[in-house]
Amino acid sequence: MLRRRKFSFCSERLEDRRVLAGNVNVVLSGTTLKITGDDAANLLTIARIGASTLRITGNATNIQLNGGAGAASQDVNITDFTKLAVKIDLLGGNDNLQIGDGGNTIEMKSLGVKTGAGADVASTIKCLVSGSSAASIQMFKAATEVENDIFVASVTTFKGGLKVRTGDGVDGVDVIATSQVDKTLDIDTG
Repeated sequence: MLRRRKFSFCSERLEDRRVLAGNVNVVLSGTTLKITGDDAANLLTIARIGASTLRITGNATNIQLNGGAGAASQDVNITDFTKLAVKIDLLGGNDNLQIGDGGNTIEMKSLGVKTGAGADVASTIKCLVSGSSAASIQMFKAATEVENDIFVASVTTFKGGLKVRTGDGVDGVDVIATSQVDKTLDIDTG
């Protein structure tokens, strides 16, 4: 006589052992928010939560707030978003930056983004850049950089205009109809 045994499979969840791809330093000084990356792939989302807080989330990227210990995400308390100058330099690597998440509008006085060399993606979703100078998006490091870069603006208002430079390569710039650019829209994809 043949006996059949019943087996049940079980699994146990192990601790997270992800190796974070990059390191990003975030410094809030007065009304200037500076975000500086490294040469690795930096994957960031910046979202406004509540009345006075930005949450900067690193998807496989380590966020260091004011030079302190790093974490996968950090909260930055902002007293007045409308006076905020945002300066982002992610350096090299295949970076992915998303400012806004479709929730609360992120208002800022100015916006400057540099992604450096690499195949980069940057986007703004539900943002308001209220200053009189054009928002600047630079997605290249040198004139010889030929990676494919993409910039998308969705539900975003640029009161002072918008200037986008992607360098050489097969690049894409999409200012979706739900966005508004006052003054000059200046796009150069090489």
